[in-house]
Amino acid sequence: MIKVRILIVVSIFGLFAAGIKAEPRDGWELAFYLGTSFSKNETLTIKQEGFPDITLKDVEFETRPFDSPPYYGIRLGKWRNGRAWEVEHIHQKIYVDELPADVQHFEITDGYNLFLFNRAWQLKKYGLNTRLGIGPVIAHPQITVRKMTNHKSGGGAIPMIWDSDSGYQWAGAGVQAGLEKEFRLNNNWLLSIEGKLSHANADIDIAGGSVNVPNTAIHLVGGIKYDF
Repeated sequence: MIKVRILIVVSIFGLFAAGIKAEPRDGWELAFYLGTSFSKNETLTIKQEGFPDITLKDVEFETRPFDSPPYYGIRLGKWRNGRAWEVEHIHQKIYVDELPADVQHFEITDGYNLFLFNRAWQLKKYGLNTRLGIGPVIAHPQITVRKMTNHKSGGGAIPMIWDSDSGYQWAGAGVQAGLEKEFRLNNNWLLSIEGKLSHANADIDIAGGSVNVPNTAIHLVGGIKYDF
């Protein structure tokens, strides 16, 4: 909870500092960012055929943003008169460390991917951008329960959702809301910081069963953008 409060304060300060009125945006934009997320604790229930359910209460999700593979995001958008349609990939990661004896390993780090279709608007008076998005969750789990796993290695930086042997799963859906502050370097390049709130729900297939993994998280990211 303390970490979340610190994140909120830092996000608000960064996003609203040096707020200046911006001109309406037009054209294409490509953004890449790094950062981290802080997730709400959840209760997870693991179901396997022929075994009793395993309930994990008040589970703390870790992100470890700079462990390989890192937390990152990429976004492509088309602005017109201060409004945009965007597609965005957030490579969210989940680690669970405190596990009962029957659960040997639990991570979704290749990852708990959010693929979002966004609508974005400029708040020109404040020099900010805001966005709302919705889309599927593509998961690549590494979960071992009762010494059984269906993990497949070699996920890669870009999820190969078209390849059933890659280990990726169509797992659920997610939404996000974001508030972004830009700092223009020249006519084409910008820096940005953004605070996001996301919520997603995913049913993850494991060996012999499944586990429902909801995730509500606050994200703080910073990156570089190119207008063209």
